[in-house]
Amino acid sequence: MGRLTTSSGDAAWHLREHNILGRSRRCTIQLHAPAVSGEHALLRWAGGRWHLQDLHSRNGVFVAG
Repeated sequence: MGRLTTSSGDAAWHLREHNILGRSRRCTIQLHAPAVSGEHALLRWAGGRWHLQDLHSRNGVFVAG
């Protein structure tokens, strides 16, 4: 499906069709940074492309900066 890698290259995750990113144990991709909400964002594959949706996180979602 896909692969998500940190900019430093020290961590990577195999992506599913539907991925929840955040600090919670329920997330398919756990991120342990203080600026990340429990359930921060949804990353999903639909219509031949990736879609990223902020899940009302406190600090927002940014792509490429």
